[in-house]
Amino acid sequence: MILKGVINIKCDLAIEEDLDNVISIIKKDYNQFDAIINCATIVAMEKINEITYDKFSRAYKVNTIAPLYLFSALYDTIVQNEADILNIGTTASAP
Repeated sequence: MILKGVINIKCDLAIEEDLDNVISIIKKDYNQFDAIINCATIVAMEKINEITYDKFSRAYKVNTIAPLYLFSALYDTIVQNEADILNIGTTASAP
């Protein structure tokens, strides 16, 4: 479904270079916005004693680090636009 005025930018939120690319795209091409919606999350379905370090690390990057990094890098633009931030997650996203 495509909504008028909504821009989807796909990236792997666990990869710093992808995040930096998204930040550059937003600042260059989409710097006038009313809201940023982050609806990415990783839900860990493993038992706590079965999750690997790599899976835990990836979930933490996507669920915690990436949104904070994006909003930090875009802070001035968010404030200038008086934009809203909407984070969509799940309580099941932490392993």
